[in-house]
Amino acid sequence: MSFVALCRYPLSLCLMLPLLLGLTACSNEASSPVAGEAGGPCYPNGSCNSGLVCSSGICADPAAAAGVVGGPCYPNDSCN
Repeated sequence: MSFVALCRYPLSLCLMLPLLLGLTACSNEASSPVAGEAGGPCYPNGSCNSGLVCSSGICADPAAAAGVVGGPCYPNDSCN
């Protein structure tokens, strides 16, 4: 069924269809960080990329403030 054929239906469907198709075509650019990178999960062997440390299963920059994204977790293993 073509778009033109669908437009014979109520006007709201004709106007909503392009919007719905456009929304489903969008990709999720804000995906989770990659393993080994700051804020991402540690590698299975408990390591991270150079300069980062594995803190509570998350790779963190030891120079970053505790609890912030990319930084180590608080001493009680919680993070923001």
